[in-house]
Amino acid sequence: MKLRMYRGDSAIFNLEAKQFDGSPLDVSSGTLFFTAKTSSRQSDEDAVFQKDSHGNGITITNGASGLFSVYLSPSDTSDIYAPSYLVWDIQFVTTGGNVFTLMDGTMLVRADVTHSTAYL
Repeated sequence: MKLRMYRGDSAIFNLEAKQFDGSPLDVSSGTLFFTAKTSSRQSDEDAVFQKDSHGNGITITNGASGLFSVYLSPSDTSDIYAPSYLVWDIQFVTTGGNVFTLMDGTMLVRADVTHSTAYL
């Protein structure tokens, strides 16, 4: 899946977790992780950013239906050279420790023109 945003902007991505047969995946219990890196070979500690569903950027909007939102703040991408492509994925870790990669893709972080948020 391809995502796009401008460097230093806020972004909201509304997503849906599905099982292989296309039915919703219940994400009510467990943890969702959204990780973005410049290379899939980077460690998670070196990720550009990582969000999770424990109060750090991912909000489960309807867990039984697999619906959730990923929120990015301006600071998540403000230091990225733009334009740049990041690789990302979303993993779901069940309370029993099973790990499922739900989706992945690239994110185009486009250059912004306005760098100031203080206007006269």
